[in-house]
Amino acid sequence: MQLLYFGLRGFFRDGFRVFDLLIVILSWAMEGTQVIRAFRIFRASRLITRIETMRNLLLAIFNVMPKMTAIFLLLILIFFIFGVMFTTLFKGMYLDGELTEPFFESLFYSFFTLFQMMTMDSWSTIMKQIQEEYPTAWIPFVIFIILTGFVVVNLIIAVICDAVSILGGVDNNAGLSAYAAEDGRPKEVCIDGANYNIIEQKVEGGGKPSSQLCTTTAQRLEELQKQLDDLVVAQDQMRRTVKCVSQIGRKQLLRMEEHDHLDELPCTGSEGE
Repeated sequence: MQLLYFGLRGFFRDGFRVFDLLIVILSWAMEGTQVIRAFRIFRASRLITRIETMRNLLLAIFNVMPKMTAIFLLLILIFFIFGVMFTTLFKGMYLDGELTEPFFESLFYSFFTLFQMMTMDSWSTIMKQIQEEYPTAWIPFVIFIILTGFVVVNLIIAVICDAVSILGGVDNNAGLSAYAAEDGRPKEVCIDGANYNIIEQKVEGGGKPSSQLCTTTAQRLEELQKQLDDLVVAQDQMRRTVKCVSQIGRKQLLRMEEHDHLDELPCTGSEGE
């Protein structure tokens, strides 16, 4: 029905429809394994592409996959080193009846036991059983728990939290981007990435701005410093101007006083005569 509705080209444009078609064909081809139809439940994952928040979260996690890969490689290396160590040190204890389970009888058992210890599931019970034969066996156990249960797991959590915080910063930028009205003219609020510099552009005629003008923090600081320097220069010029005007005023006042004194001298001489 979907093939008839969407057509051949439109049907194959959607990956989920192609996935559904493959499941149906495989279930028809292998009638004895009807369990394949259960995989159709993965169609529910298409909600990720429909909900923007979930899609952004998934993209943020994909962006930190290189870091996650490096952490998993480190974890594999730690597992290999301690797996070989525990297998070499404690192999044969189960056959001797000293352990209740074959925790370290082979490299495969050692890897499974180390994973159990990393999840903090009854690791102390395993350690105490081995300590009955080797009292100092707690040293490699504690070192492994610190490296995996605390350091590596917390590294994974930190990387995921970093991805979520980056996603939160993007959402904040999108939320701060808006239009504000002042004097009947809209203003565009523009945020520059992680610097959160807000620049408002007034638009004549009430129309939407055609472009956004965003500056970095360094450029904004340079502009502010330049304005401050201009203010200092203007203040110096104003002070010099006031000083010159005051000096000129004093000279004019002295000249007027001298002129008045000279005008008074003849009058004084005539009175003396």
